[in-house]
Amino acid sequence: MKISVIIPLYNEEGNIEKVIEELKNLEPFGLEKDFEIIFIDDGSLDDSLIKIKKYQAFDQRIKYISFCKNFGHQLALKAGFDHAKGNCAISLDCDLQHPPSLIPQMLEKYAAGYEIVNTKTNYKDFSVKIFLSKFFYDLFNLFSEIKIIPFAS
Repeated sequence: MKISVIIPLYNEEGNIEKVIEELKNLEPFGLEKDFEIIFIDDGSLDDSLIKIKKYQAFDQRIKYISFCKNFGHQLALKAGFDHAKGNCAISLDCDLQHPPSLIPQMLEKYAAGYEIVNTKTNYKDFSVKIFLSKFFYDLFNLFSEIKIIPFAS
């Protein structure tokens, strides 16, 4: 099974090496496994693209798409999914808010027959951002037929 890991990013030059190393050290992502990492540079103004190209020169499993300007996270994800060659695709944020360590558990669910596997963040600290996000989810779910799980990705 080929696995595509899709990573949209914007000005993340400091995290690229970390995310690559975490993925390469993760089972089932050993050197013998068939996977690709697709970075989508969403018009970064820093040296993100230069770093990605540097790593790609040594590892052909690393691929990239570069946007000429910032189009937004969702379009970057769509571009990654459109170019993925894997049997399954996993999206991660480059800032490691979605820990790659969850990938083996997600792949177990996929192997068990689930077509879509989501993760959910459990926030323990209170902040205005978390409060407003929860308010948005509650309000959206109140008026929508489609229910969204709060803090799921």
